[in-house]
Amino acid sequence: MRWMSFGWLRRWLPLLLPAAEFSWLAPWLLFLSGAFYPEGGHILAPFPAAGLLLGGYLLASAPPGERPLRRVRLGVLALAVALGLWAVWITHYRALPFWHPAWIWRLLRAAHDAIPAVPAPVLGAFAAPLVLWRGLVLGGREFSHFTAEQTFRRGVVWSVLFVFLFALYRDSRVFALARSVAAGYILTFFFLSLLLLALARLLGIWEEVQGKDPRSLAFNRPWFLVAVGAAAFIVLTGAALGGLAGAEVWPYLAPIFRLLAPVLEAIFLVLFFFASLIARLILFLLSRIPRRWVPPRPVMNDPIGDVLRAVRDLEVSPQVVYGARWGMVLFVVLLLSLAIVLAVVRRRRRAAAVDEDDRESVWSRDSLLKGLRRLFVRRRLLRELTEDLTGTPEALAVRMLYRRLLRAAAEVGQSRRRDQTPREFAQVVEPFAGNAADDLRALTGVYETVRYGAHRPSRDEVAAAQGWLERLRAAFPPRTARSE
Repeated sequence: MRWMSFGWLRRWLPLLLPAAEFSWLAPWLLFLSGAFYPEGGHILAPFPAAGLLLGGYLLASAPPGERPLRRVRLGVLALAVALGLWAVWITHYRALPFWHPAWIWRLLRAAHDAIPAVPAPVLGAFAAPLVLWRGLVLGGREFSHFTAEQTFRRGVVWSVLFVFLFALYRDSRVFALARSVAAGYILTFFFLSLLLLALARLLGIWEEVQGKDPRSLAFNRPWFLVAVGAAAFIVLTGAALGGLAGAEVWPYLAPIFRLLAPVLEAIFLVLFFFASLIARLILFLLSRIPRRWVPPRPVMNDPIGDVLRAVRDLEVSPQVVYGARWGMVLFVVLLLSLAIVLAVVRRRRRAAAVDEDDRESVWSRDSLLKGLRRLFVRRRLLRELTEDLTGTPEALAVRMLYRRLLRAAAEVGQSRRRDQTPREFAQVVEPFAGNAADDLRALTGVYETVRYGAHRPSRDEVAAAQGWLERLRAAFPPRTARSE
């Protein structure tokens, strides 16, 4: 049957990677929100954070297609910025329409007033590119059971650390937001990870045998993990919908986790003991090093210190401080934009050798930097040419004469395309040259040797090229004839 080809599994299974990553990341976002804003308020709500993670994953894993590379890169960058702004808007400014600039102005004012207290929207705007970057990193990796195993190991470490902290400080204000949903997120991570690991391993086995031996999938341990993960996920979904995974469950589970508190305290005591022992040993060794006698330095004037004290005693105008704050806001915005660009470009570690596929890749760093330079750096205009070529270098004079030929050909409706070579262009213009076709071929040949070779023409060749150009101009039909 068609579904046994496992093509659908190869297409949809990688989406479990950002889902499993979000399952252990969401409790930490809630933990940071409670740590910075105990009175209540999200830095980044779970729903927009999931959208950022999934959006970054899809942006990095989507094929570029046949569109121009510059357009694709700019499109990816624009979508990344739009996703970050959408996440901040839906968390903090949903009362205003997304297209309204008032909420962006409020965000900039909040960033301007971020010292000494950082508002929640500013911290959310800082966290959004980081979550998006995580999705880009996940999408840039080739999916396999090794990738699933790396995600599982990383998530286990962070989940276990969160569970330990939750067991010790559950009643504190830091866990005010995470108290009711932490259990669901942690269990969802483990069940999704088991399901992802098992299915990725089965997919790898199927691709190794190329479907020649269907019995290779009959008796494998990953099927047991698939059954456990699927059943547990169904039970967890039903419990969440029925309200059984809410805050009422944790009063019964918290005493079990609090049994780990003495173990954690013992580990911390051992670590602190060894750290203090090493510090004391370093101080003891430093105290035993003989000190060389150094003569006292003479008292000298400190002009720099006097200037600094004078500047410190000055009363700075509030306008100066106001402008400095806006400068800091612009600097942070540029820094975040640069971080998004680097996250898009460096989505995977490539080999040092650059082949044809790398040059055509959307994610080539060198190509992206060249494209940005072409966009934001003003091209140096070629100097306007005069009819008098006296004092002009011979090679430059030939190139200027050929440029005049291009202008004359454009006047008769024959502009040179970017993909045309000079010789191909000469074949197109030759019917308009009439008796000066030989002059056209001669001027094209001299230009090719000068432009693409190491030939340095003489003044006589430049004079001959001027004569060829004049005869070509005279041979081209006039504008009136062309317009008729």
